[in-house]
Amino acid sequence: MQSPPQPETTTIHYQVSRDTLLSIWWRRMFFRPRRLIAYGAFPVAAALIYFGLPPGSGMYIIIGLITGLVLAPIHLYRLLGKAIDGNKQYTDLKTLEYSSSRLIVIGPDWRSELPWTTFHGFSEDDEYFYLHLSDNGLASVLPKQSFTADQQQQFRQYAQACNG
Repeated sequence: MQSPPQPETTTIHYQVSRDTLLSIWWRRMFFRPRRLIAYGAFPVAAALIYFGLPPGSGMYIIIGLITGLVLAPIHLYRLLGKAIDGNKQYTDLKTLEYSSSRLIVIGPDWRSELPWTTFHGFSEDDEYFYLHLSDNGLASVLPKQSFTADQQQQFRQYAQACNG
């Protein structure tokens, strides 16, 4: 008995720099609607505290809320930077083999094989494809410049078919 034929695979090579990945992840995570709503609650809480307490007594709480509001984006940036620095797989030179059923990502000393259904969604901009790993904004980032125009179209079709 013969095994079923394997789908045709396409291979590309790419690498995403630390700074590029950090910038993309930070923007995608920081500007999530849930996070923006939470940050919008800070001034509301400060106003309620300010007007609900006797004059002068809520100043330290307001200063704390404002400090938290200012430091939160910085903290997120540093946290993501540590995550990227702690795992060289994020910035390794990679080989991507993809077909209609799966993606295989190969690095210098590692290999990962994933079906398209592993990803929770797909999006793109002028420079990158994003395969969404969860609802929090993290995504696998693939530079479009690594694909030919035909490969871009094919990749887009596969990603949309499985993550529509």
